Amino acid sequence: MTASGVGKLVINKYVYLDILKENLNQSAAVLNVSGHYYFQQDNASILKGSLVREWLLYNTPPELESPLWQELKLPAKKHKISNKNDLKRVLLEEWQTISPNVCCNLVEWMPKRLQVIITGDDYRTMY
Repeated sequence: MTASGVGKLVINKYVYLDILKENLNQSAAVLNVSGHYYFQQDNASILKGSLVREWLLYNTPPELESPLWQELKLPAKKHKISNKNDLKRVLLEEWQTISPNVCCNLVEWMPKRLQVIITGDDYRTMY
């Protein structure tokens, strides 16, 4: 953003959908989890549009909330972030520090969370 405007750093549902189409399933294949993963995203308005929701419905496993975001948010708060580049750098650094143990715990936690959703007892599930 500048005093003259925001420039081309804009993401809308079409740009986001293109990113998903070009990367999501390919990443799942590279990670050897095709068809067996949980897609996570935040609550940005572009992610909730019918176009994006419909594509996700037919192209990914169901979306679920995850404590994985806490693994990024909490450590990121320890850094001095003053602009978008700092934020991106910090998030990428912190992403690389998420241990396999944390991933394993989250994967083991998921069936319990799914059962809570299925039974309708949608309270916070400890993992």
